[in-house]
Amino acid sequence: MNGNRSTRRLRVVAGSESLISSAGGALLLQTAAATGLDRSLRDALRPWRGRPARHDPGKVRLDLDATIVLAHSEKEGATPTWKRTFGFHPLLAFLDHGPGGTGEQLTGLLRVGKATANDAADHIAVLTDALAQLPVEQRSRVLVRGDSGAGVNAFLHHLHTLGLHYSVGVTAHHPIIDALAVLPRQAWRAALDADGQPRDGAQVAELTRWLRPARNPWPPGMRVTARRERPHPGAQLRLTDADGWRITVFATNVKGGRIADHELLHRQRTRCEDRIRCAKDPFGATCRCTASPPTSSGWRSLRSPATCSPGPSTSRSSAPRPGPGNRNGCAYGC
Repeated sequence: MNGNRSTRRLRVVAGSESLISSAGGALLLQTAAATGLDRSLRDALRPWRGRPARHDPGKVRLDLDATIVLAHSEKEGATPTWKRTFGFHPLLAFLDHGPGGTGEQLTGLLRVGKATANDAADHIAVLTDALAQLPVEQRSRVLVRGDSGAGVNAFLHHLHTLGLHYSVGVTAHHPIIDALAVLPRQAWRAALDADGQPRDGAQVAELTRWLRPARNPWPPGMRVTARRERPHPGAQLRLTDADGWRITVFATNVKGGRIADHELLHRQRTRCEDRIRCAKDPFGATCRCTASPPTSSGWRSLRSPATCSPGPSTSRSSAPRPGPGNRNGCAYGC
């Protein structure tokens, strides 16, 4: 390091991406656990945690996702879907308690099969009902997650107005591809796997400063991050993939921290998809779920879909992760 006479004061900036390496970050986390610093932080935050809360402040995760429910005969609201099937297209909201929790459903909006996945008004309606299910003191600490269906301008502006954090998917259109083309090679960082360790063949990079201004401005403070990974052998590339990489993009307004940690947090929203698979198993034959009694109305049966929960012999803390043998990919080994 060379001295600089004009510099009179040492200044530490914590928002830099290259502040510490991935290895240094892992070492720092292990040091915090070994010294008890992580437990001390939880204890220090306890006065701000309400009695019903099971999360540290700022970590209440609300996942929104739409799903296709098939209908095998003519029913009220059943129409052709975008997947060339026939049925319904409800939009659901789940509260994520982590891989060992129940992830119970908070609310759902019953929609006809032809309803689009990126309808901002529907997302706003489901979010409003879901927030109403939470204690008042927890509603401002929510992180809203969703796929590219939630990554629409009007919905993100609504989240910004409410002052909520969000992490939603974004479709890789031409502005994204153009930003990837001019992105410096050194901007890429190692992505993390589910255990928080560097994942081979996967990288993440922030695109925000390389994106050209949009015709319809996005909310202030929005950050756009891309993930690239070599596809599995035999996988077919999409039109939005670039240079042989499988590209996925998400947007968030969470400040600071490493983008690899933000990307892992966003990717963990797939637990919601696992719980929806369990919910769509009507009689629990392959998943230990509790379902509503069958009814003659498809709309009524959708009001309270099954919620995936551990069976009698499966504890929440030891629930197995989805594996190749799990037909439904359920977080509890279904």
